[in-house]
Amino acid sequence: MHKAKLEPAALLIALGCVRAAAELAKLHTYLGDVTVLSADAKVQQVVPAAQLPAFLQKGSWRGGGGTNHRPVFEWLAKQQVSPDLFIGITDLQTLLPTQRPHFPVLWLVPEKHPKPPWGQVLVMSEV
Repeated sequence: MHKAKLEPAALLIALGCVRAAAELAKLHTYLGDVTVLSADAKVQQVVPAAQLPAFLQKGSWRGGGGTNHRPVFEWLAKQQVSPDLFIGITDLQTLLPTQRPHFPVLWLVPEKHPKPPWGQVLVMSEV
């Protein structure tokens, strides 16, 4: 399997569900430095790459309400973060900004999901 390595701060992952932890653990093996945003209806946690293993091991997630990705993209704009790639791990039962961001977006989703208005979709394996 090919291992992708991205430059520091090149990848930002937003988590919208607890199930995403398993997928994130898999991704962390293949990717370099990442920043993780844990979000539901607001950004709950910002986890830099150096803290990611402890975050995953602890399994302490804040939030769990309805999902709204608009605050995630607002946080990115406010922090002036422009990732080389944004990966949203979500079921897409969410609110999204009407305007597409200027960076590439990949949605990592379960098999049954609504179609997003923008971004590429990759379906998570059930295995």
